[in-house]
Amino acid sequence: MYPPATPQTPCPVPPSPTPMPPPYFYPEPPESIERRAIKRCGNVLGGVFCLSNIGITAVQILLMLVVALFYGNSVMATVFSDPIVLLLVQLIGSILMFTVPFLIGARVLKNRVSDLLPLRGVEPAALALCAGAGLMVCMIANLATTALSNVLTELGMPPSQADFPIPSGGAGKALYLLTISLAPALVEEFALRGVVLGSLRRYGDSFAILVSAALFGLMHGNLVQIPFAFVLGLLFGWLTVVTGSMWPAILIHFLNNFFAGVLELAGNTFPEYAGLLSGGYVLLLLLGGLCCLAALIRLRPALFRLPASRAVLPLGKQIGAFTGSAGIILTLILYGLSILSMQLTFTL
Repeated sequence: MYPPATPQTPCPVPPSPTPMPPPYFYPEPPESIERRAIKRCGNVLGGVFCLSNIGITAVQILLMLVVALFYGNSVMATVFSDPIVLLLVQLIGSILMFTVPFLIGARVLKNRVSDLLPLRGVEPAALALCAGAGLMVCMIANLATTALSNVLTELGMPPSQADFPIPSGGAGKALYLLTISLAPALVEEFALRGVVLGSLRRYGDSFAILVSAALFGLMHGNLVQIPFAFVLGLLFGWLTVVTGSMWPAILIHFLNNFFAGVLELAGNTFPEYAGLLSGGYVLLLLLGGLCCLAALIRLRPALFRLPASRAVLPLGKQIGAFTGSAGIILTLILYGLSILSMQLTFTL
């Protein structure tokens, strides 16, 4: 008789190791994704500003060549010495180069232009208060810029800027005011507070406001206007974000340029009253602006708070990624050479 079989303990089967995914299966860190996206924006927007800068000069040269080709150099020289013709060329060039390249840029970044332009209505009372306070900021920035210009002049580096010719006659003066006020207020705000600011807001409003203001200052291309335009760019960007509309920026931009043009025309017509007119204008804007600012703080405190940012990178790294892109580096070189050339020409 056989002994009973002893039960056998089953041999444990070792668990199969969990396969490790290949390295390329690891998700990319959000910081890297955002940095790469910001660099792409920098490349595209840098290319847009380079095209705009070169395009304005190209349009002017092309028009001169066409006139010289069909009518001769003597006629070309006569035509392009006429202040009205120079203003028309500047007006056409500005409109083209602050619309076409930026429309292309929005398309390359796969943005719908209508989504980048906040154009909702603003309550008239709030719009008026924003305009009054904004003009006060413009005046303070203008006074600071004048002081800086005086310091640079004392140091032997008088800053230079291109002046618009002032035609004679009522129609010529109207064209002058149109060229320096209405056209820039519309096309420059479309480009900077529309396409540029709107394309960058996904990375945080502070980043978008700062970068659009810096590009706004740089595009003016001279040491006089760069700091002034940068401060105004901060103001315009802030108002666009907190009001959800470009209309306050457009209105302040227009009024600032328009009143400056009117004062210049009045000073040329009545030189004995130029100082009085200028002083009264400064005093009016400063006192009126303070009243408007106080009313805004009391009635619209939300206008002084930016929405919380959903960006991954801190502001400093965002700016580093943007300015480190090839397009922005090329833009800085191009504008730097342009500013240096103008400054040397003026100084020498």
